[in-house]
Amino acid sequence: MNPEIESVNEQLEDQARRLSALIGATKPRATDRFFLVLGRTGSGKSTFISRCTGKDTNISHGTDSLDVFDMNWEGRRIYLIDTPGFNDTNRSEIDTLSVLATYLGASYSNGVRISGLLLLHPISDNRVSGTDLRTIEMVEAMCGFDRYDNLAIATTMWPEHSTKYDRATLNAREAELAGSDKFYGSMTSKGAVMFRHHVTGRKGYNDKIFSAERILAHLIRRSDLYAPKVLRLQKELIDEKKTIGETSAGAIVAADVYRHRQVRESALQQLEERIREHIYGGSKSHLVELRQTKAAWQQELEKLEKSKETLRQSMADLGEKEFQRAKQKIDEIEDHLMEQVNLKEEDLKDMEDSLHHINSSRAMALALPKAPESGDGSGSSGQNQASRRRTPSPTPSATPSASPSTIERHLLSQNEELMRLVRIARRDASEMRRIYAAFKGKTRDQALNGTVNGVAAGAMSGIIAAVAAGGLLCSVM
Repeated sequence: MNPEIESVNEQLEDQARRLSALIGATKPRATDRFFLVLGRTGSGKSTFISRCTGKDTNISHGTDSLDVFDMNWEGRRIYLIDTPGFNDTNRSEIDTLSVLATYLGASYSNGVRISGLLLLHPISDNRVSGTDLRTIEMVEAMCGFDRYDNLAIATTMWPEHSTKYDRATLNAREAELAGSDKFYGSMTSKGAVMFRHHVTGRKGYNDKIFSAERILAHLIRRSDLYAPKVLRLQKELIDEKKTIGETSAGAIVAADVYRHRQVRESALQQLEERIREHIYGGSKSHLVELRQTKAAWQQELEKLEKSKETLRQSMADLGEKEFQRAKQKIDEIEDHLMEQVNLKEEDLKDMEDSLHHINSSRAMALALPKAPESGDGSGSSGQNQASRRRTPSPTPSATPSASPSTIERHLLSQNEELMRLVRIARRDASEMRRIYAAFKGKTRDQALNGTVNGVAAGAMSGIIAAVAAGGLLCSVM
């Protein structure tokens, strides 16, 4: 079996299995645990998960999904959910919230509970940024807990070497983060525990693994002591059937969208007045710049209008939207796999045709008269040589002066090599047909059946997105 093709199959199945577990498409065991890993982009979420699981987290994530990784912990299956940050440059806050709403709503609707949360914060920042404050605000709005016993806060990016002054500064910064209600104080006062992730001062890889596992062990112990809480976002979407904009987290984003739209519309009106003034006596180059600015601002308003549409969506709307997106991506993958099947079969046909040509050439070579062992320069010998010169060569490498036995040996060598390549081509074509049949018959049905459950719709598009983003299909080309 082709190792690359087998790897594609395994990764497809593994990603589908993990995401299916999160949304409840497959029923988890009572001992399974699901932990959300939160934090702004660049806080170290993927690296932390990689340290715990020993798996490469760089194959994700897609532009419209979150990622799920799993590991075995003393006989228990632990799932770590890598979430997009609210400062992600590839998506808006609305899109990020929509992704979280889709997956968390699906998991809650299908009986899966989030066992705990890990919130990461880089200690290396000189000050708490607006993005960090936004992350804290959104996490509190999504959770809405009266207690945070199942939440761990880990500071990351501690320097490997620091002066006494640096240590004092970092210690003071950490104390402020943990104690101030502006930051994480409202969480730590209600049961959340703060950790330093990898603060050994050593560069060893094993130290980083130990640090991550220590934090994860704490979360697992807490999940055994305290029952999982339903997130406020989940209750609002599923039990109260609110739209995204009506949820506590959505209301925060909606207020920003409304405020930004008001500011931009006002500025656009003023800009249009300036454009009218320049039409009748202003600089032409300046007029061009103003019109370019107007076009850019109009695009912003269009995006804000789309954000408003997203805020008006309920879980049922998300389900239909994600079902259509999932179906489109599944169709694209099916078309790609079919194309690969055709290419493999074309390669096989070309090689089989070449093999047939070689065998025909061998037969022609065997039918040639044998050359005399030696010549006396007689006319008969000259006639034989002339005859051989008039005989067409069966292969480019068999020269007119080559004997039939030499041609035979050469063609036999070509035949053996080509037969080896044909065997490989047959195997690859067979594997490609099998992958296509498995996807079309099982994976596709599983995906679309999963999306038929409206609330769980987005999960299967996430599976497809994760596969496509990781470039898995490219490896079969």
